[in-house]
Amino acid sequence: MSTNILFAHNNFPAQFGFVAEAAIARGYRCAAIASPTGRPLPGVPVERWDARRSSTPAILTEAVRAEADLIRAQAAAGAAMRLKQQGFEPDVIVGHPGWGETLYLREIFPKARQIIYAEYYYRTADGDVGFDPEFGPAKAPMELHVKNMGLALALSEADAIVAPTPFQADRLPSVFRDRTQILHEGVDIARTRKRPDARWTTASGKVLWPAPTRWSGFDVSA
Repeated sequence: MSTNILFAHNNFPAQFGFVAEAAIARGYRCAAIASPTGRPLPGVPVERWDARRSSTPAILTEAVRAEADLIRAQAAAGAAMRLKQQGFEPDVIVGHPGWGETLYLREIFPKARQIIYAEYYYRTADGDVGFDPEFGPAKAPMELHVKNMGLALALSEADAIVAPTPFQADRLPSVFRDRTQILHEGVDIARTRKRPDARWTTASGKVLWPAPTRWSGFDVSA
């Protein structure tokens, strides 16, 4: 009996492309739910969702992200229900919680095991805000902190949590960190590799790449 895998990612395939391709190669039956920006892979059909409303005007500032996550969760639940009506019942759900899509999936597929991808847990220090004066002061700490509301709920429902690097795992609260596995999302070395014929030339004709063997007084030939 084949394993059924449901991928949930706003921009599928995104980080799940390698995993989905490997699952198909192993004979698993796969499907995905995504926003209109998602695209299918060979053997992985995508059921797209589209949120029909936006956040409530003049809502409490700290609640904007939570409401937006719930709006997307509701839309994603509709896509999941359509898959269920088509006879697709996942054994495993691999989901990105960053936009809220996984929040209702436990209610639709209660028997499915959930693997949640922990890309980033927001922190008010030592993260992606407040380090560059060019962009002005960071958001209020409370507003930044509550961006984690949907993430925390999604992680609490996870049967397994995966983070791509130790840094990303360390952003998580200890209650989640202690059951997080670090698994790099992969690099396609067939595409991401040095091109021997690559050249970078300025408008004046100066060749910056391939770099000269001596650059700004430093020998880079080694």
